[in-house]
Amino acid sequence: MKPISKKRRVQVLRYAVEGDKGPTGLSRYYDRVMSALQDADADVETIDFGPPDLKGIRYIIKEMFLNPLIQTIRGRGRVDVYHATYEMLGLFFPFTKAKRIVTVHHIVGKDEGNGRLWRAFWDISARISIFFADEIIAISSSTRDKAVSKYRIPQEKISVVTHPQDPIFRVLDIEKKKILGSMGALLPRKNHQSAIRVFERISKIPGNEDYTMVIVGKGPQLDDLKKLAFDLGISDKVSFKSDVSMERLVEFYNTCSVILNTSSKEGLGLATLEAQACGTPVVFFKDADIPPEVMEAAVPCAGEEDMARVVAKILGNLEYMERLIGEGLDFSNKNREFKRKMTEIYFSSD
Repeated sequence: MKPISKKRRVQVLRYAVEGDKGPTGLSRYYDRVMSALQDADADVETIDFGPPDLKGIRYIIKEMFLNPLIQTIRGRGRVDVYHATYEMLGLFFPFTKAKRIVTVHHIVGKDEGNGRLWRAFWDISARISIFFADEIIAISSSTRDKAVSKYRIPQEKISVVTHPQDPIFRVLDIEKKKILGSMGALLPRKNHQSAIRVFERISKIPGNEDYTMVIVGKGPQLDDLKKLAFDLGISDKVSFKSDVSMERLVEFYNTCSVILNTSSKEGLGLATLEAQACGTPVVFFKDADIPPEVMEAAVPCAGEEDMARVVAKILGNLEYMERLIGEGLDFSNKNREFKRKMTEIYFSSD
């Protein structure tokens, strides 16, 4: 990529992710942004906001307000571009004078189990970020449409830039195991309950009795999901893993035979691309609110019963599985021109 004509100074605002918590979708997006800026030869400074799991009023005041505010104000006059990599993080845009960019990942709904306080804080912060932003990036066309509808954003102010999975996600020289996987935070919209019920159906189909299920993620629904597995009589076949490193996540995708994406709603749904880049087929519910940008090579299912049937077909038909693997690899490695598009947005005034 050709370097920009003039070295620009960029402040990137992100949620700080504690090292022992493993990678998150937001941290992976930040990594892609930093890679794009590095290629553009920009001078980059990062402002860390405390992780989004609120820990009390003192923590919120210090890590979510005071420290980021001080760093933002210090950048006045010497920073050319501010980029809030999550819709809540442009809270201090009113105190800045440089070009302001915000990325919108997801429009939070009332049915997502985040709590009224967090949802209110998200809504106020997102509104400020979007109102004061000079340019808005939506990670998918569906996110753009929802943001335009909710906040009445002029079409010319918002761009869709779909980011790719990290290059670390690739096919490893390891054998697949009799494992069905599900990946994502243990929250209502991720709908892991359906994944467990689908797995229970699959395990009763002759020839699939030896399969197990691994769910990677953490969140408030852990106990409920364990209880569901117990009630269905499959608790010995369903395991949960959290705080998984990127390297372990790559191994997880590679060892799974199929990934069950039972999420009901996604801003992008990067796990699908990650799994496909690791050579693993993905199934999903066709009526789910997931952007088409990432689901083109995944297999749509009409419901839980149909998903169990489709997965059983994949497991029992090597030729079909290999075709899905090939299609997933081709699609996940498609050039989405993320770096070029981001560079144009950052430095369009040059």
